[in-house]
Amino acid sequence: MKSIKIMHVLTSLNIGGLENGVVNLINKMDPDKFKHMICCISRSGQSAEKLIRKDVEIFEMKKGEARELLLPLRVARLFRKVKVDIVHTRNWGAIDGIIGAKLAGIPIVVHGEHGRDITDPYGTNKKKNLIRKGLSCFVDGYITVSKELKEWLVDKVGIKGEKVHVIYNGVDTVKFNPYDKGLIRAKYNYTDRDIILGTVGRLDPIKDQQLLIKAFAQLNARYYNSTLLIIGDGPCWRDLEKLANDLGIRKSVRFLGARMDVAELLKLLDIFVLPSLAEGISNTILEAMATGIPVVATHVGGNPELVVNGETGYLFPKEDLATLLKVLEGYILNPAIMKEHGMAGRQRVVNRFSLDRMVANYESFYTHLMMETKNN
Repeated sequence: MKSIKIMHVLTSLNIGGLENGVVNLINKMDPDKFKHMICCISRSGQSAEKLIRKDVEIFEMKKGEARELLLPLRVARLFRKVKVDIVHTRNWGAIDGIIGAKLAGIPIVVHGEHGRDITDPYGTNKKKNLIRKGLSCFVDGYITVSKELKEWLVDKVGIKGEKVHVIYNGVDTVKFNPYDKGLIRAKYNYTDRDIILGTVGRLDPIKDQQLLIKAFAQLNARYYNSTLLIIGDGPCWRDLEKLANDLGIRKSVRFLGARMDVAELLKLLDIFVLPSLAEGISNTILEAMATGIPVVATHVGGNPELVVNGETGYLFPKEDLATLLKVLEGYILNPAIMKEHGMAGRQRVVNRFSLDRMVANYESFYTHLMMETKNN
């Protein structure tokens, strides 16, 4: 059987969970059975540097912020030229790729939903959902990264349930591990007496890092040896810095920017916090769990499918400062429970959310669609 040629379509290859997932998938899939190309609707990005395979071509459509009516035609021209078997679009930003694939006569079209942005955090935009529904006749199969997103596609958007499949993100449990934490702390001049909280993600309104900074300000007033690490870049950076300044905690909050050494930096943390207003399936939660860190996250999107409340961390209502503060202080006052939850999270990821499991599910999904199309 000849190899299956897949074109992955996404907004960009900037640093982010979706982008990281695509790169991991491409790096791990069987190179003899699957060939890959990437179409960035805007431009490529830093995540491209993590691609191990050298045979992956990246195409940039260089779309700007404004709506571009001819984009589907330009995308179709590219698809015709490279002659792929499957076009796999992801999220709203790549939705024009569905039209382009059909115009180009691509045999199989897959669309993935990985989460929502701040412009429509709860997926209630009627115009967007009508377009999603209208384009569903061109899509052979959907993949969502959580059960919550599948229920939304089926119940709210109106996609047929039998077309929608859940494939959870996976994490590299070898790269992200709980070993040698003491050595890493010493490298960055921290000791076991330091209390280090942290988060990883885009500095974007939908991540609501403001809530974490406000909670940390109250903790820092009681625990002078506490530090907050914020890893990531984005449009809210200056506002978050100003908030830390205004609260008088700027010296205890370190903004580390977008980093390629997240696996090492996570080993510095005692507690990982994700205060997002909405999520699909968070790669950063999985990475923190694989590192043996308890996770405190909002009860939104796919977070409850990852974090077992009271066993691997805690879930709290979005924008609920008081509950977040109570949970964080509870961990600080009971480090034994903190460590126990961290190791339980590690075990849960090893058992259910490994990278190998995710890759096997995607390979099976693509192969099944190819066989089905061939038989029809």
